[in-house]
Amino acid sequence: ENKINKKIDSILNGESEQKISSRDELGKLINVSLKKDTGGNKTIVNKILEIVSSDVNKSAPSKKWLTKAEEFVNQSNVDQLSATLIPWLEVGIDKLKHIHKQKIQANSFLEESNIQILRGVVWLSAFINDDNLINQVEELGLWCFKKFPGYGAVSVKLGNGCLMAFSLMPYEVGISRLTKFRLKIKYPSVKKQVERLIEKTAKKYDKTIDQIEELAVQDYGLNEDNEYRKIIDDYTAVISIMKVNKVELHWIKPDGKLQKSIPSSIKDSAKDQIADLKKKLKEIQGVLPSQKDRIEGFYLKKREWSYKDWTKYYNDHHLISYIAKKLIWTFEESDNKVEGIWFNNCLTDVQGNPITWLSSKTKVTLWHPINSDVPTVSNWREFLEMHQIKQPFKQAHREIYIVTDAEIATETYSNRFAAHILYQFQFQALCQTRGWAYTLMGGWDSHNTPSIHLPAWDIRAEYWVDSQWNNDSEMTESGIFKYIFTDQVRIYDNSGQLNMQDVPKIVFSELMRDVDLFVGVTSIGNDPAWIDGGRDAYSTYWQNYSFGALNESAKVRREVLERLIPKLKIAKHCSFDGNFLIVEGTRRTYKIHIGSGNILMKPNDSYLCIVADRSSIKDQVFLPFEGDHQLSIILSKAMLLAADNKITDQTILNQLNK
Repeated sequence: ENKINKKIDSILNGESEQKISSRDELGKLINVSLKKDTGGNKTIVNKILEIVSSDVNKSAPSKKWLTKAEEFVNQSNVDQLSATLIPWLEVGIDKLKHIHKQKIQANSFLEESNIQILRGVVWLSAFINDDNLINQVEELGLWCFKKFPGYGAVSVKLGNGCLMAFSLMPYEVGISRLTKFRLKIKYPSVKKQVERLIEKTAKKYDKTIDQIEELAVQDYGLNEDNEYRKIIDDYTAVISIMKVNKVELHWIKPDGKLQKSIPSSIKDSAKDQIADLKKKLKEIQGVLPSQKDRIEGFYLKKREWSYKDWTKYYNDHHLISYIAKKLIWTFEESDNKVEGIWFNNCLTDVQGNPITWLSSKTKVTLWHPINSDVPTVSNWREFLEMHQIKQPFKQAHREIYIVTDAEIATETYSNRFAAHILYQFQFQALCQTRGWAYTLMGGWDSHNTPSIHLPAWDIRAEYWVDSQWNNDSEMTESGIFKYIFTDQVRIYDNSGQLNMQDVPKIVFSELMRDVDLFVGVTSIGNDPAWIDGGRDAYSTYWQNYSFGALNESAKVRREVLERLIPKLKIAKHCSFDGNFLIVEGTRRTYKIHIGSGNILMKPNDSYLCIVADRSSIKDQVFLPFEGDHQLSIILSKAMLLAADNKITDQTILNQLNK
């Protein structure tokens, strides 16, 4: 016993290779673990410490350490290892949560020697096949990189250790964790680090990044109906995907009826199982939007699959199929070529006829309307609307951008989206979502140009912006410009700047669609409340944008509204006039601009400010695609104003009575 206590004391005092500090919660926990007289546990703790405290002062584990760690795990009881390591990781997580919640000093995390030990634990976890353990590593990494005000990430070293652990796992598991981590993390530098690790892993297994991300997508135990079911006592829990951004948990009672709330009889007895269900729901809800974005990005990646691979990774994958089966795909083999969608449990063409000739030699690509004639695109739109198929993103209704006469005249640049005023913070966030590189500009040497690189085409695009308007600018208290002002779009390949006419059609269309999206979402002209609090210097722009010509996105929106409005109860109150949806109310007649969603009231075109609740139309109106929030807002406003005699909001009534 004296020998054991001396060894423990030497460890805690840093007199051996296992330098552990007893001055924080982790050191104290390890001390307790070492002193427990439980035979096997005492042995396993010492062996773990020998591994995780050796050679862990480097940014990456050495080959010698990796070999030693893997051999140790192979010779150990995995369940016992996990049961020992999870509490250690939980100490780190709890400490980080406490720092953020209590706003205490960020540098009051663990002692440096214990951070080294915990990083070794994280690396060791990569060799242990235990989901609960890896979940703890993931959570630890996210908390390590969570920004602390005025300080930044609390522990970059430990966070990087978690990323390294993911890269050490079998790639099916590791890539899945890395891609999910990339979705949740906000630091651009960390995102780039994750991307480098994904690229390194892909190269290691002789695959492209797209292929390895494809292979690593989990199905979360969903069935072919994109549901997860679990029986708990007499109830069946069902996780259902309602749409890309909405996943719900329902319960089926013993009598077969549905209820949304958790049955009171199992709230306590099945507490852990319910917690697991909620966690699974949250993970699915977090992953789906990123998978939607990944698939939409195929247009600029020249992706092509064999029919066999496409079936495995898209049509038959129980998570991805929720997205893939609502999209139109092109199937091509020899002289046969057809566009098809999953309908009535088979792939069908636009007439609803089954496609029967598909084979292992068939090549599959994601269909883009720019490659079809107008009648074909129109037929697909009618098909989706007739069969109530809601696409996860605009495909059949996708905006098409072709080179204009003005762009032919300017040759090497486009002024199509110049002279706009955008909210910079919103713009930067949208750039990040769409894969464009851009950092916020402020009152320092911060000028940069939003850009995107398309490796598959060897093409780079730039959207020129500035931080001043007539030598005038506004800043936040932290010195960041509130607005940016737009100029030219330029496109380059390896030989230099391209003429607009020389850019491949699909590349030009998709790039211009992105830029149109930037303006359409972040322009101050879309803000209905701006006129009350905005700068007079920008009023002319706001007025021109709010009620001016429709961009391509708004033109598509008008087409959808023209087909949709006649089917609604408010149809008799509505008509169209140029760029406006006209709504006849009891009190006034309203002109809703189809681009900005802003409203003018007849007879004198006085402005009506309404900040609409997007959820107010809920799911009572079928829309053929997800993602156009402005369309939902316009419908919401039209429904409100068609029944303006029922409006009780005094702020709106005051404006109507002017």
